[in-house]
Amino acid sequence: MFDGEVVVAGHICLDVIPTFAATGGGAVRPGTLVRVGPAQFAPGGAVANVGMALSRLGCLPRLVGKVGADQFGATLLALLRAQDAQLAAGMRITAGETTSYSVVINPPGIDRTFLHCPGANDTFGAAEMATLDWAGVRLLHFGYPPLMARIAADDGAELATLLGEARAHGVTTVLDMAWPDPDSALGQIDWGTLLRRCLPHVDCFMPSVEEVRFMLDGAGNTESWTVAELDALAERCLAMGAAIVAIKLGDQGLYLRTTADATRLRQAG
Repeated sequence: MFDGEVVVAGHICLDVIPTFAATGGGAVRPGTLVRVGPAQFAPGGAVANVGMALSRLGCLPRLVGKVGADQFGATLLALLRAQDAQLAAGMRITAGETTSYSVVINPPGIDRTFLHCPGANDTFGAAEMATLDWAGVRLLHFGYPPLMARIAADDGAELATLLGEARAHGVTTVLDMAWPDPDSALGQIDWGTLLRRCLPHVDCFMPSVEEVRFMLDGAGNTESWTVAELDALAERCLAMGAAIVAIKLGDQGLYLRTTADATRLRQAG
């Protein structure tokens, strides 16, 4: 049953995944034809990933994402409804915009490549949440602003507005991050300034170690880290205002740290 206690908002896309043979035919090279099997379609992005996982666990969240009035949008909404008939009820459909999609190139034995169109995610802003009824909402999970141009623009002005509105209604806020393309306009913004503006409104901040390194220090995407480095990164995020920092470490698990400020923890709901 739809309970409305959890809102999952932000980035959503349709993943288009060509199937490859289990062996052979792996390499994708310019100027060649690679034979593939049927394409699989799957919901992707934070809204779909978190929302559908919660639904499977018995909590039907309210999803707020933006799609176009196109075939990819219709397919994405149908996949959400296949999980639960009410799961797509809060989605925004905008004529004249393109539904975000990713083509996932995943040959056997080769690291994946993503061809991503941000589509309507780039125009998602605080206005998409302005009519939301916060009554009864206990938690807001907002995902992937590094892949959303408008919400991250002006040092995260609209993101801070959105998170601040949720906190004003006593809602616990979670900010889930993604890796920005360093060569894109989103990769060039001042992420440190954005975090200083937004983290006072964030109860649980969830970047990966690569993402938080990039945002605070401009570091590249490397896999090695030390516990001392995680300590320092988390401390900096807590000092900016977050109550809890959960740094994702891939197959190494999760580093979790909370503020020592008991009053700030109580404010997190």
